Amino acid sequence: MLKQITDWLSVKKVFWIRLNTGAFAIEGKNRRFFKSHSLGAGCADLLAIKQIGTDDCFIPIWIEVKGSPEGRGSPYRQTHAQKFFEQMVVALGHRYVVAYSIDDLRGVI
Repeated sequence: MLKQITDWLSVKKVFWIRLNTGAFAIEGKNRRFFKSHSLGAGCADLLAIKQIGTDDCFIPIWIEVKGSPEGRGSPYRQTHAQKFFEQMVVALGHRYVVAYSIDDLRGVI
């Protein structure tokens, strides 16, 4: 779904950034993997910047990409960290969208 959404944003000429998540391993007797995000736990997958009107006014739109619309159940829900991140950016006046499909972005973008 991420590729379809980023392709759609590009077609709509919306500036967007993929916020990367990385994993690294600690070698040793008990090999362990750690996951890190460029902006910390719960950060959205994409940041889109939308111009409002003809002025130099822009609004950030944070997009958390989930699976298909049929997958709105347990594994496709927001984590507590994602909900906290959403509350934080909405309090700053940003927009936040949980996108299960491109339809969830229509009207916002």
